Amino acid sequence: MIVELSVMEQRYQAVSLVIHDGESVVEVARRFGVSRQTVHSWLSRYEAGGLSALVNRSHRPRGCSHQMPARVEVLVLEMRRGHPLWGPRRLLYELQRDGVEPLPSKSGIYRLLKRHALIDPGGRRQRDRKFKRWAAVTGAIPSSANTPTKAVTTSARNPEVMTPR
Repeated sequence: MIVELSVMEQRYQAVSLVIHDGESVVEVARRFGVSRQTVHSWLSRYEAGGLSALVNRSHRPRGCSHQMPARVEVLVLEMRRGHPLWGPRRLLYELQRDGVEPLPSKSGIYRLLKRHALIDPGGRRQRDRKFKRWAAVTGAIPSSANTPTKAVTTSARNPEVMTPR
């Protein structure tokens, strides 16, 4: 008759073989198909907490090391509500000036503001259309000894030709 044992019962059998029967850890590890370190960890867990310590434990992390602390989040949100025109860069500057530790990143502040709907994700300024860019002259304007060289500037609205002085 085949009897299926739970994980905790199998671990207890392994611990029992080492403690009560005096078998070596290497032999027990080989029999149960685990490493020596695993058997040693079962032994230490059994000694510390008894039979209940041999159950499967969660692999979930206890916390997120890079998460912004709650007190810093509250401080950033209060500052933003008090000064609605301040963006992540200014908020970071103010936090640094106030000596807040740990200091969050600028992108972390942006994500926090976005999560609480305190920032418009698409609200950015557009480029100034009056900006002129110097373009290289490529054979469009012939150069001779008598004619000065001309350079071309372009703008979105007003292309023009300029002569250097």
